[in-house]
Amino acid sequence: MPVSDIPPLRVTGPRVLLCAVALLLPHASAGAQEPDASLETCRKLQQKIERLDDRRQHGASASQMDRWKRQRSDLKDRFNALRCRHWGNRLR
Repeated sequence: MPVSDIPPLRVTGPRVLLCAVALLLPHASAGAQEPDASLETCRKLQQKIERLDDRRQHGASASQMDRWKRQRSDLKDRFNALRCRHWGNRLR
């Protein structure tokens, strides 16, 4: 079939409009994250995480260990949400 015999594509309708809008708008997930944190904020979070690691290494009751584990997990989630890895070696 020659190229001239192929009917032109229809580029109208709601699906095409939605695709065009999605391409033109800023990426949706970028707005869902918190902005990058300052170096000082990331250092404080990292120090809190390390302090909880030290406490857990020395041991405590099972309920206290679980509490520290949950706190560490929450801090680590925040650390990642703030994209603190961006600071790399400057955190040390």
